[in-house]
Amino acid sequence: MTDVAAADPYEVHRKERLRYFWRNYLAHSIEGGLFVGGLAFVAQDSVLPRLAELLQAPPWLVGLMPALMWIGIGLPPLFVAHRIERLARYKPLLLVTGVFQRLPFLLAALVLLFFGETQPKAALVAVVLAPVLSGFFCGISITAWMELVARTLPSERRASVFAWRNIISAVIGLGAGGIIAAILTRYPGTRGYGLLHLLAFAMLVASYIGFCVIRETVRPPQNQGPPQSLAANMKSVPGLVRSAPGLRRFLVLRAFIMGQFIMIPYLAIHALRTTGQPDSFLGMLVALQMAGAMVGNFGAGWA
Repeated sequence: MTDVAAADPYEVHRKERLRYFWRNYLAHSIEGGLFVGGLAFVAQDSVLPRLAELLQAPPWLVGLMPALMWIGIGLPPLFVAHRIERLARYKPLLLVTGVFQRLPFLLAALVLLFFGETQPKAALVAVVLAPVLSGFFCGISITAWMELVARTLPSERRASVFAWRNIISAVIGLGAGGIIAAILTRYPGTRGYGLLHLLAFAMLVASYIGFCVIRETVRPPQNQGPPQSLAANMKSVPGLVRSAPGLRRFLVLRAFIMGQFIMIPYLAIHALRTTGQPDSFLGMLVALQMAGAMVGNFGAGWA
């Protein structure tokens, strides 16, 4: 290797990424699996809608429960993208937002455990705010997380990382289904749901520890131009959409995917009413959903 090649910052980054590849590969896989698997204890499309109904939420709010985290995630990236692209390192920001991304579930757990029966409105506010605030802090740094993945993993290995994340989360979700059934059988009502939020928080803390293991590799900045303001960044969006047919198709796809939230919130509630089963039956529904996700991920990996 010549002295020029040795001094090339892109070559330095490539070698550093290779040096920490397995450390980062395993950390990304396990961290993501623990995070998504932990959320299965408060599954947004089955557990949370039933909990909202139990806390006397209006039907429109019950219908919003599966989408609340996505609502929280949706807007912040647009307003912080011009700042994120200027960061030399992404992990420090992610460590800070990661704390606030997880704490709302602890707050919801405590409110449900101590005030769920006596103050159902306060409990409902805490339950609703947990996914919204978690999504909001995720949204602030989600582009930084995407950049961190791209910075620490070569492009040909990223798909397999996400496959492993999904498989690990599905395995955890299978176990979560049995735990949900057991807890809601022994502790019916808001106390049981509070314990589920506490378990979810514990899993999210474990995922945070896994995230701390990731070794960020330093890559030369991609944007060498002058800093862009928020106003300039917002003005560039229409032109970007017009000039990128693939982006337009992607946005249309995402819009239609959101249509699933029309019926999903009521499926678990309908199943409970139709079968006459107690809330503990939600555990079976979560386990079946995770089993389907696991089969789907193996099938997608094979395809």
